[in-house]
Amino acid sequence: GVSYSSTLRSDRAAFMMDWFVLGGMRVTDGLTFNRMRVDLRAHGGGGTIMLGEAAIAAPASDRFDVAMRWPATMTYLGVGYDRPLGSGSAFLFDFGGSIGKASLSEPRSGPQLGSAAEAELDRELAQLRDGIGRYRFVPQVSFGVNLRF
Repeated sequence: GVSYSSTLRSDRAAFMMDWFVLGGMRVTDGLTFNRMRVDLRAHGGGGTIMLGEAAIAAPASDRFDVAMRWPATMTYLGVGYDRPLGSGSAFLFDFGGSIGKASLSEPRSGPQLGSAAEAELDRELAQLRDGIGRYRFVPQVSFGVNLRF
């Protein structure tokens, strides 16, 4: 009886430095400048929904949003490999990630979401916040070609 929708947005710029440690192997360190977020929206749809252990008659006007936001600036760490292709060009591979903790906000609207279900709603949000709080690493895999002429 609940309909869900979500959007993901990730805009990033980065400043990174490479340290070549052995042949084509390198370590990458830097900063990423981000606008990363996930927006989740749930609508009651006018039916009965289960919120934790409580059954709630949710009118179509009830809406629950969860917004996850990552820090605007995060540290990046990675390892990579450059393989020369000839004439100064190279194939690039990098595996790493940005380090930072997402924050969570949960705006609510509608007559039923502010009533007796408050404790159940808070319990569900605490589980979500604990789950998100465990992840402090946004992974990244990059492939590329460096052309020189």
